[in-house]
Amino acid sequence: MYIYYTNDQTEQTYTAGTSASCSDATTQLTVMLPPFVSISDDFNYPEDFRASVINNLVCQIRDIYRNMGEEPPANVDLEGFGKPAGNFDPDEF
Repeated sequence: MYIYYTNDQTEQTYTAGTSASCSDATTQLTVMLPPFVSISDDFNYPEDFRASVINNLVCQIRDIYRNMGEEPPANVDLEGFGKPAGNFDPDEF
């Protein structure tokens, strides 16, 4: 599993990690990162990061409704990426 990250000050992209050795029967990989112990003072989130997280959570709620075969309420029927899989046809929406 590789992690790609950039440094805005030096405009460089870095790679960390190793190739994953998964069996051919693998159908899902769950990526987990340990919590940050300390965050550098020069670390900045992009301006729209908080809005992106909120949009994703609302879209997941939307997809839960669709997965149950129901129409989501208007306040959660947003465009955007939500649940990665469901029992509904994503092309229909």
